[in-house]
Amino acid sequence: MTYLNNKDYLQKRLSGEKIVSAATIYGINAMASQKCSDSFIVFALNHNGFSCFEYKVNQGKFYVSSCEENKPLNLTKISIEMLQDEAMLRWWNCVFYEQTGIRYYDKEYDTLRIANDCNTVFKDVIKEFSDSVSSMDFPKKECPIFLTGDLAENPLLQYVLQQQLSMKEIMVLTCKEKEDLSVNENDIVALPESKLNKLKLNTNTTISLASIVSKPVRITLPLDSISNVMVLGIEWKDTLVDNQSDYCVKDLGFKTVSLSVECDSFQNIFLSCLDINGNRKVLQVK
Repeated sequence: MTYLNNKDYLQKRLSGEKIVSAATIYGINAMASQKCSDSFIVFALNHNGFSCFEYKVNQGKFYVSSCEENKPLNLTKISIEMLQDEAMLRWWNCVFYEQTGIRYYDKEYDTLRIANDCNTVFKDVIKEFSDSVSSMDFPKKECPIFLTGDLAENPLLQYVLQQQLSMKEIMVLTCKEKEDLSVNENDIVALPESKLNKLKLNTNTTISLASIVSKPVRITLPLDSISNVMVLGIEWKDTLVDNQSDYCVKDLGFKTVSLSVECDSFQNIFLSCLDINGNRKVLQVK
């Protein structure tokens, strides 16, 4: 799948795009393995570097507890192009052979070249990759660890990560490009329930954000009060695409907006605001 960092994902989400983060897609696929009980880790190995996501699991739903994105590979002895060279990968799959999810390596290969047109030997490239991974200060925890991304199936990277992180098994996540189109995150991620229950809309009746996670609420706004605070510094006018009244009572205009709450795997809270003409705005509640 196309990887978007958290900043770009948030920008697209707040612009109104129907999008979910890469972290959510990784979480869905990891949970489908049925090997995640309390926590798990996903490493995304892409051309621009490593990303690491730590997850917690609560009653069958997950959330991201911490993440580090786009850490550089810091490699000099081998290029990204070489890491994807098919002929070299066939050779590496023989050297770093796999059995039941574990990569093995014989030190007899230490002085052999890693490719026909390269003078670097396996001993040197293993050390460089190991030093690079060690410098990233990845978490070393006893939990399932998954690999995904463009370089996830590279046998040398798998071997080094396995050695550095004491991985018992190499588990690769294959994520489809269009897999995120119909995901309803409210159904699959652990919601920040305590915060949602505390947050109330500034209306005549008590409406907590928790109550509109699964069922939208329709609000009729007098246009002379849209500068009032709705919740946590967000004003009612922020929910509107325009200030044109839907109907008037004498000289007072009114606007109708439907509000619902959306959450994501980072436990961000979003308000989805839809007017009667189908115009939509997305606001983040911080």
